[in-house]
Amino acid sequence: MTFRYGVDGVAGFNLDGTEYLYKKDILNNVLEVLSTNNDILLQYTYDAWGNCKATINKSNDTISVVNDIANLCAQLNPFTYRSYVFDQETNLYYLNSRYYDPEICRFVTCDDIGILNSLQNNVNGLNLYAYCLNNPVCNIDPSGYFLIGLSIALGLLFAGTVIGSAVAGKVSYDKGNRGWDLVKDIFLGGALGLAAAGTLILTTGVGLGALSALTGFSLTFFGLSAVQMFAIGAVSYNIVACVVAPIYQIEMQPIEFDKPNTPNSNDSKPVVPHRAPQKFLGFISFIQKYLFTLLHIK
Repeated sequence: MTFRYGVDGVAGFNLDGTEYLYKKDILNNVLEVLSTNNDILLQYTYDAWGNCKATINKSNDTISVVNDIANLCAQLNPFTYRSYVFDQETNLYYLNSRYYDPEICRFVTCDDIGILNSLQNNVNGLNLYAYCLNNPVCNIDPSGYFLIGLSIALGLLFAGTVIGSAVAGKVSYDKGNRGWDLVKDIFLGGALGLAAAGTLILTTGVGLGALSALTGFSLTFFGLSAVQMFAIGAVSYNIVACVVAPIYQIEMQPIEFDKPNTPNSNDSKPVVPHRAPQKFLGFISFIQKYLFTLLHIK
């Protein structure tokens, strides 16, 4: 059996000279294995934690429903739940850094204890064996390091905000500003720092996606996919561009999520620039579009 890979990871396999393709859902679960003629070879159903039930088909007639994933799914196709690799010998999912047991809904080894340093003020309830922050419906963890990657991204956003506020406050104070003028400058500096950090995360996500396309592997940054990093960075930047910038009457181009307005060659009316309320409504639309991606982070 030879596996085929695309930009989003494993896409199918070749078995005895015959090509088969995966049909997946938005969470990257393999729902069906299809032949090149679109005939269904296998069908899968899952609970939220990855316990799998497989149905094997032949000539569109159901032969049997097999509950033991080790005896059927792993023998014919180890990629099932979230496109993780199922290990037949241990009945565990391999997530590149750790093994996950869907029966007990936990990793069998703990997460990197170094993460406690970044969460030292908020460790109540943190379980280093927990899978997807105990929310497998909205999250995936293709590398076993999702919590670390998310903590790094949020830490960068926080650091950018603090550094921006500190620098802007120092400059404003040296210029003799006091009271509300000083507060406004500090707030603006923090917002610009947030936007800068979001741009850094967004750019890293774009670069990671390009590298994944070139190598054919689904690369992640400590568990965060390229799409997730783009979503985190873009949302952070657009908060500033669509909410804060209009208040200060600063022109900032939001991250495009629709086709930009272009003038019609037969229309002599000038193109009206976006006003603050329009930008805010556009930002709400952006959030609705990317929030699901941000949560699943695939």
